[in-house]
Parts: sequence; structure tokens; C-alpha cells
Amino acid sequence: MSKYEDMFLASSKAYDDQDYDKMMSFVADDYQFYGITDDGPKLRANGKDQATAALKMVLESDSYVKGEVDFLKGFGNLVIALEKDRFREDDQVVTRSTLGVYEYRGNKLVRAFSFPVKEE
Repeated sequence: MSKYEDMFLASSKAYDDQDYDKMMSFVADDYQFYGITDDGPKLRANGKDQATAALKMVLESDSYVKGEVDFLKGFGNLVIALEKDRFREDDQVVTRSTLGVYEYRGNKLVRAFSFPVKEE
């Protein structure tokens, strides 16, 4: 396993534990997070503060249940992950899958791209 895969998994564990300080210890100050939609990329978080606020909104919401990594592979300084998050909607638990592309520079995550995956 590459050092970037190890860093991703350590960050994912911090995500599961809702340890924001630990999660952000893996993130560069100039970090950017893009959500990819049918209309193209949308900048969702620019910097650590915005990223932390966005994570808190998701993880601390009443609808969030849990997340898991279904697939993980490193390619140089990139990590590709298939992630599944579960949410409560209308008294049911639904799964939303995303394909994440994570770019590292040195020992920090600098950019992330999240592509929605349509469930069949």
C-alpha cells in the first residue's frame, strides 16, 4: 500500500471518529474540494476552514448514518476511492456512492474531486 493510501485510510478513520483536527492534519492550507455535477465541477470548499465546516454539516446532521470505503487504489500522488455514505431519508436509510479522486503534494491532501455514482 502506498503512503498516500495509508494517509487516506488514516483520514477516513478520523472521519468515522468525527475527529476534525486529525482529519485536517492531512490537508494543505490551500486545499480545494470540487463536487462534479452534470454541469461540470463546482468548488465546494476552498481552504481548511471551509472544508471543516462542510464536514461538520454532513457528519453532525441528523440524517447522516455512516460512511465506508468500498474500493481504494493509489496511482502516484493520486488516490481513487469508491465511497458509500448512508443517510436517513423519509424513514429509510439510503446509500449515496461517490468516486473520489484525491491529489496529494508531499504529505498533504491538496485537491479532491467527488463524482456521484448512479446506483442501478
